[in-house]
Amino acid sequence: MKEKLMTVAAAVFAAAATMAADMPGGAANGGRASLEDRNGMIFLGTSTDERGYKFSGRSAAGVDVDMEVRDGKLYHLYVKPDKPEWNKFYTFVFKESVAGHIRWANGGWPAPDKIKSVKKDGLLYVTPHLPSWMCLYSRRTEVDPVYRLWADGKEVPVYEAYEGYQEKRYFFANFDWRAGAKVRVARASEFDRLPAAFSACDILPLVRKTAKRAVDPNTVEFDVDAPAHYVVEPNGPNSPLFIFANGAPAPAAGFEGNKEIRYEAGAHDAGVIRIGNNQTLWLADGAVVRGSVVVAGTNAAIRGTGILCGNAYTRFCVDGGHMLDVRRSKSVLIEGVTLRGSANWTLVVSGSDGVVIDNVKIMGGRMINDDGIDIVNSRNVIIRGSTVYAQDDCVAPKGVIGFGDAPVENVTVQDCLFWSVEANVLRCGHECSAEAFRNIAFKDCTVLHTDVRPRHDTAAEWPDTVFALEATRGTVMENHVYENISIDDPRPVSHIAAVRTQKFETMNWSGKPADTKDTSYGHIRNVTFRNVRSTRCPSGPFGRYVLYGATPSNRVENVRFENCTPPAEKVFRPAFTDNCDFFGETSR
Repeated sequence: MKEKLMTVAAAVFAAAATMAADMPGGAANGGRASLEDRNGMIFLGTSTDERGYKFSGRSAAGVDVDMEVRDGKLYHLYVKPDKPEWNKFYTFVFKESVAGHIRWANGGWPAPDKIKSVKKDGLLYVTPHLPSWMCLYSRRTEVDPVYRLWADGKEVPVYEAYEGYQEKRYFFANFDWRAGAKVRVARASEFDRLPAAFSACDILPLVRKTAKRAVDPNTVEFDVDAPAHYVVEPNGPNSPLFIFANGAPAPAAGFEGNKEIRYEAGAHDAGVIRIGNNQTLWLADGAVVRGSVVVAGTNAAIRGTGILCGNAYTRFCVDGGHMLDVRRSKSVLIEGVTLRGSANWTLVVSGSDGVVIDNVKIMGGRMINDDGIDIVNSRNVIIRGSTVYAQDDCVAPKGVIGFGDAPVENVTVQDCLFWSVEANVLRCGHECSAEAFRNIAFKDCTVLHTDVRPRHDTAAEWPDTVFALEATRGTVMENHVYENISIDDPRPVSHIAAVRTQKFETMNWSGKPADTKDTSYGHIRNVTFRNVRSTRCPSGPFGRYVLYGATPSNRVENVRFENCTPPAEKVFRPAFTDNCDFFGETSR
């Protein structure tokens, strides 16, 4: 990789004079701003006013660029190619007087060792370690003009989020719910993914049977009878609007005397916010806080309906480790906040006991490996009334090194909405440095959308499954219930459930040296899937199910599927299973 970056940088250096001279409106003639890409170089132009300008354009090679400079500093840069290439890295060309203000590390682009740059003739050529399928650096906090939203006649700010893997934007809004609330949604501008008949949109989750009223072809309204989360979909999974009706925050028992750290409405550059014993971080309505949070202590809370924003971080380069880290803590409440644009795992609960995640909204998808909520070697965790949109897994109980193989146990996930772009709604295990994953309940939830790519390679089942249970490294998964689950995606979902004991296939993540693999298997027993149903295809067949044990010593026992939508396909290896009922096939 290093050689490739250096080669690209050298090529850019050699082409610098020609490129600057040839650009229409570029450095050679002092134009306002320009865009061109040649051999992976994105020229971002100059300005007669270097203190501030905006530019949006599309290159001849099909690369869209949206850029803004404010007060002489790069404020926003979004690059989206027509044909993403995983192993291609763009070189960005700035006028040096502007680029010198970019915060390349500590809340900006990747760390300096991930960047190659060359200066020549007043221009800076930068090749960061960012795959060209999408690049985003943003400090914007403004509302977005695509949708407009009113609650009880009062206009509510609508914000945008980025989904990088499939290259699209989506939108979200929070408002304070009151009895009898009416919501009105309007298409405010032309947008290529919104169809002409906007008023024919769906309102999810479908299980609520929300009745909408068409005000005109561009406007709908509906009643909100209680605090809840909704999704308005005018064109399937493309460019939806998430609407979060928040109830009044109740007094948090046990946290009343905490010392508060408050961020009021407005934009804030916070960096790493550290929360310790008996402290509460409060993000007020309208606050957009750029940074990350680390919780380490007892009786700590994060509350409010503001936004914690990670758009100014790039993949794996987050100050503090993760966007919201709860580390070796006890009695923690996370309530009401929105987490937008994480650059790696979003909300991580590790080595902790007694964590409640309530009415939290995770608006991710900007980067790969952006798991929504990871429960790592922790116990007594409740996730309720929350929404997770992620490129990767929505909820992922894991065991990793450093926690003495402590179990993941007593986890309840209830009344939540989930959307995984490219992975699993729940992935339990695989990273299994934990003695057990026990007493896990997943109830009354809706899967809005999930990965629907057809895969029939057994080794590839993990990335496109609603519920993936993967017991490796000798762990025991036991006493799980997955109940009253609605799947709203109208497309044929690839896998509904994959329950299996297997080897650990990923290097290093569980502490093994890079040149070895842990080949031990795990055990699974006492798992029930009950009322897992497709709302669009309730009679089936729908999706694929996988159930098997790996060896005579690593079996799957006492697994039941009760009143689930019949599968389109099932993979069953009864030889290494005991007392399982797999849609009429049994093992004893």
